[in-house]
Amino acid sequence: MMNYATLKQNSGSRYAGVRRSPLAVMRYLEKDHFQLMAHHIHLNHMVKEAIAGKHRRIIITMPPQHGKSTFASYALPVWYLSEFPDRRIILTSYEAEFAASWGAKVRRALKENYHVFKKSLDKDTDKFFTLAGHQGYMQCVGVGGAVTGKSADLFIIDDPVKNAEQAMSSTYRQKVWDWYLSTALTRLSAEGILIVVMTRWHNDDLAGRLLREASDEGEPFLEIRLPALAEENDPLGRAPDEPLAPELFSKERLLAIKKALGTMWWNSLYGTRPTSSETQIIRRGWWQRYTTPPAFEYVFQSWDTALKDNQLNDYSCCTTWGVGRLGLYLIDVFMDRLQYPELREAIKNRASRFNPSVILVEDKGSGTSVAQELRIDSRLPIIPWAVEGGDKVLRLNLVSSVWESGRVFAPEGDQFDALIDEMAEFPFVDHDDRTDSVSQGASFYRQKLMMQTNDESVAVERLTRGSRRSSNQNGFL
Repeated sequence: MMNYATLKQNSGSRYAGVRRSPLAVMRYLEKDHFQLMAHHIHLNHMVKEAIAGKHRRIIITMPPQHGKSTFASYALPVWYLSEFPDRRIILTSYEAEFAASWGAKVRRALKENYHVFKKSLDKDTDKFFTLAGHQGYMQCVGVGGAVTGKSADLFIIDDPVKNAEQAMSSTYRQKVWDWYLSTALTRLSAEGILIVVMTRWHNDDLAGRLLREASDEGEPFLEIRLPALAEENDPLGRAPDEPLAPELFSKERLLAIKKALGTMWWNSLYGTRPTSSETQIIRRGWWQRYTTPPAFEYVFQSWDTALKDNQLNDYSCCTTWGVGRLGLYLIDVFMDRLQYPELREAIKNRASRFNPSVILVEDKGSGTSVAQELRIDSRLPIIPWAVEGGDKVLRLNLVSSVWESGRVFAPEGDQFDALIDEMAEFPFVDHDDRTDSVSQGASFYRQKLMMQTNDESVAVERLTRGSRRSSNQNGFL
């Protein structure tokens, strides 16, 4: 009869293959959900080389939903702690709770698979746990969070940017950079390994700055760049335009996403090569022109109101739109400097002229007041419209794909040519009131359009907006 010691030895031998690499751990833990792909093998090889001492700084940039976090924030920590139980891990992400969710998965994997990894836990929480009888631990914090008194032999930064609004904020990007310099770097042990894994959002995001610093004779980083569609000299040996994970995202599906996102967001999120966000966001050639309007499904108006009503401030502007089978048709542009009582009357007059189904009024400054009053005092279909995203450049970028896909039409005429010129030169213009009104109208159209399409389109919409909110927050459905 086989004794306990023999059973224990056989159990260790049986699972030795699982512990040989992060990829083997990933295959074991994910089981039925796992599909082995070429980029998994490449990542596994490069990370194991780093652990062996060949590379101390790695940047991994990949598209969303291709398994980068499952590999780097789940399988890698489980393998690392099981193989090097006296080493320490710090894992960070855009917020503490998200980082802790990966800590919870690592904890659960070690506890539920003791027969595989042979490690027990002390001080057992999602944000911090230690290995019983060893010096190793894992701490999970958000970017900007404190890790005072802790050191890391393996420091993982997984998606330090949550959404487009953060990515387009120079203040937030500087906050991430300051945290990296003051906290992340100072927590690395003498031979510590730093791995940054992220979706690219902006040419000045953390990966962008680190690569620029490296090119300026800073500490060298190994860049593992895996775009959704292959380029020349692909590190995986793919032919140009071959998908990174065809089992998950076919070329046809990726091209549909590209069309929905527009060039700027595609280049960043899926091409892993961000381009400038302030260079002709809406090109003149993206506008379609028409002479005879089609039959419209409905008409709506978009009001951008001046913050104050004196002559030194901006104009109030209303653009009127028709939604047709082929897209969004600009019908009329109204712009004037208006005192508050005049603004109320102008909204009524424009509504009387075009009979819109919806009147959007930016929920800010004088717009908030006039929208509240008109909803009480009139039967106009007023919707106070919450400003989407951060600054004006971001808001226009978020809807630029509507133009790029050929869905926006304008009539012939000088006033419409002036608007097209203003938008082509934005943000380097003296007055951008028409652009603000147009951007708001396009945001309404895009949200409503996405609510009427399939789940994939909705997913793309939420991805670019980076929002956890319902698309119906403004109440137009």
